Amino acid sequence: MTTTPRKFDSEIRISQSGDWIFRGQKITQENVLEFFKKNIIEDEFGIYIRNSYAELVEHGYIGAKCIFLKIINSIVEDNIIYLIAEDESKTPIQDFYFYSDHEEKIFCMRKSDQFIKFNFNRHMHNFISNLMMEESGKYFLQLENSKIPILPYDKPIEVEIPATYANSKNS
Repeated sequence: MTTTPRKFDSEIRISQSGDWIFRGQKITQENVLEFFKKNIIEDEFGIYIRNSYAELVEHGYIGAKCIFLKIINSIVEDNIIYLIAEDESKTPIQDFYFYSDHEEKIFCMRKSDQFIKFNFNRHMHNFISNLMMEESGKYFLQLENSKIPILPYDKPIEVEIPATYANSKNS
């Protein structure tokens, strides 16, 4: 039997500095933050943390003022580079868009996503930097048989709570 998830404002916000805040208090427990990051999902409305226990399924929407997930590693299988993220996803590099923000910081988004964005840890920043090339003032990642453009990103980085669930306790 499929249970319809309860959708609501989780009251979790991610600050500009990357702190996870719940009702004004910083969340510092690493195991809680790890659980949240591994259960981040997006839909057409925004980003939520999926929580399930037995028959109960919850989607608690979060608001974010920064890019809060990181690409933490890469592996090569069958000549395909896969990027590994904190949410434990493993995605071919070709399935990402790469962008530079107004400060020329590089980040990426899976082509299937519209809200979730990824920065890079130090190791992966170095890895991506080694793939970067410039040609006629445009930057791209040079792979073995292809190029991935690094495009300017002029949309907001912030992700808001969907209006339908803003400040709701139950839906």
